[in-house]
Amino acid sequence: MGRINAQQSRRAASLYARMALPEGMLGLYFAVGNANHLPPWGGLDMLLSTNPIAVAIPAGEEPPIVLDMAITVTAYGKVKAKAQRGEQMPEGWMIDRDGNALLDPKRTVESLLLPLGSAQAGYKGSGLALMIGILAGTLNGAASPAARIVTTKMAQNRD
Repeated sequence: MGRINAQQSRRAASLYARMALPEGMLGLYFAVGNANHLPPWGGLDMLLSTNPIAVAIPAGEEPPIVLDMAITVTAYGKVKAKAQRGEQMPEGWMIDRDGNALLDPKRTVESLLLPLGSAQAGYKGSGLALMIGILAGTLNGAASPAARIVTTKMAQNRD
C-alpha cells in the first residue's frame, strides 16, 4: 500500500487516484477541502467541506473505471464559475442561512452547499455504490453484480 499526502492541491482528485493504475493497482483518494461550505445533515452551520473523493480501478485491457466527485450536490468550483460568468445556479445546489433555495452564486458568503443524496445528485450515490460494489466484490468475494462483470472481463483479458 502506498500513500500520497497532498496539501493545498487544486487538481482534480482523479489525477492522484490514477497514479496507481500503471502498476495495476487501484487508487483511492480522499481529501479534506480547505473551506467549509456544507452543513451537517439537517443543519444550517458551515461545519463540513466538499471533501473530494476519487477511485481508480484497473480493468485489464479495458479503460479503467474512475470516479471523481465532491460529496456535495456540486463542487464549489462550479459555483465560483457560475459567479464569474454571471449565471444563476440551478435550484438545489445551495441554500441560504434560513434554508431557502439560493440561485445567486455571488451570495455564497451567506449560503451553504447541499450534501449529496438530493434529487439532482442521485448519480453520486450510484457512483459510490458502483465503486464500493466493485471493490468489495473484488477484494473479499462478496456477491456483487458489478464486481462479477468487472472480474469476468478482467479474467477474459488475461486469457
